[in-house]
Amino acid sequence: MPKRKRPLRAILVAVVLIVVVVIAGAWLTLRASIPHLDGSLPLSGLKDEVAVQRDALGVATIRAKSRLDAARAIGFVHAQERFFEMDLMRRLPSGELSELFGKVALDSDKTHRPFRMRAR
Repeated sequence: MPKRKRPLRAILVAVVLIVVVVIAGAWLTLRASIPHLDGSLPLSGLKDEVAVQRDALGVATIRAKSRLDAARAIGFVHAQERFFEMDLMRRLPSGELSELFGKVALDSDKTHRPFRMRAR
């Protein structure tokens, strides 16, 4: 009887390891889309240093020496905060929302996929 428990235990350990790896991979993928709010980041194209500060509600205040640097920082902050929204706007016309939301978005995907926007 003990010989029979060993394969079951090995299968259980393998399943648990697979679940842990999948959860860790999903966590790392989702964490990458979270905006970096503290510290400093290099941004190419800036002439001088730009400071981005956020209040308690997360509203960004940008301080720059030139309008061009401020505009570049605004674009960076916008892209940083709107990554998920932009991804959805990209997936909708391509008919790929069900990859994220499952069966709920399948009708929308069936409507948009025949237009083959991804191929265009």
